[in-house]
Amino acid sequence: MNLTNDIKIVRSKSLLSQETFAKTLGVSFTTVNRRVAKKQIVKYNEETDR
Repeated sequence: MNLTNDIKIVRSKSLLSQETFAKTLGVSFTTVNRRVAKKQIVKYNEETDR
């Protein structure tokens, strides 16, 4: 899974700004911005993050 590309695709299709996208997800703008810029590594464990 490539979360960065998924974020870009969803934002593009929904025509949302990073700020609005972040609010919709309930996270900060900084979180979305860093993830898109690949400055933040997201550790996701499917079994423990359910």
